[in-house]
Amino acid sequence: MDNVIGQITWTEKSETIDDLIGQGDSLLVSPMASGLEAEVLKVQTSESGYVLKTWNRSSKPDVSYQFHLLQILNRLGLPVSVPYGWGWDQHSNKVLLTSFDGNPITKVNAKELSALARSLSSIHQTPLDTCKDSFVRKHDFVSYFYPGIDNYPTLHKELLRLVDMSRMTQDHLIHGDFNLGNIVEHEGRYTVIDWTNGQLGDPRYDFVWSSVLMKIYVSERYGSIFLDSYRSEHPLPHEEIEIFEAIACLRLILLSRHTELPQQTKMMDRLKNMLRNNACLEEGILQADKEDAE
Repeated sequence: MDNVIGQITWTEKSETIDDLIGQGDSLLVSPMASGLEAEVLKVQTSESGYVLKTWNRSSKPDVSYQFHLLQILNRLGLPVSVPYGWGWDQHSNKVLLTSFDGNPITKVNAKELSALARSLSSIHQTPLDTCKDSFVRKHDFVSYFYPGIDNYPTLHKELLRLVDMSRMTQDHLIHGDFNLGNIVEHEGRYTVIDWTNGQLGDPRYDFVWSSVLMKIYVSERYGSIFLDSYRSEHPLPHEEIEIFEAIACLRLILLSRHTELPQQTKMMDRLKNMLRNNACLEEGILQADKEDAE
């Protein structure tokens, strides 16, 4: 098999990539679980493992930004993968090579959820004073996380109302999609991967989005344990949590309109239950959204 690393046109690369190219066809390449945005391969030598991610689908993120963000976060000691280079494959798709840091978490317990909450907390406490104005990006919250929501006027109006209620800030580093699929583990060490959405944002949104995903895709109990573990370090009143849970639920409604989400039937049943129990949402928002789409 041809050397997959050597087939890439590297825009920026470390000496590690030169070493991998020099190993010719001795590299062992195997597919890994891929998401909706990219194809992922594991590249192995006799001593080390690497992850090669190729954005060959509809999503076309700024991989250069992600590469440099990972460099900064590594220097700051955060639990992220080591970036080795980025470039383009033969089909003009962007690629990124990082360290291999373990496998996705498939089962969790209360102790592990507390550890994950601490990992997210450490991300939110990253001291960015020296670089945030010149590098780490800040996006308009609604247009970035809710693309196309203006096609659903009722949903859009409700979101704007909730964002205004939340008094949202954008002055901390957030991951943007902290979920079990974006956390890998090796010998008790957790590493946070996929920094496509890394930016300046509101930590309350970031950790509540994570807890909502856990409540829907894992269990209500585990999502609550994660939420309470984070709040033990960053106390927040229930009223604020409920606002951000409503904001997160609206994002899931929008995503379900455009993408077939994992376990969509079960996910929608649990989501509807959260919608019914959230005092911050206008009654009947899910039905109103369906009427907008018709």
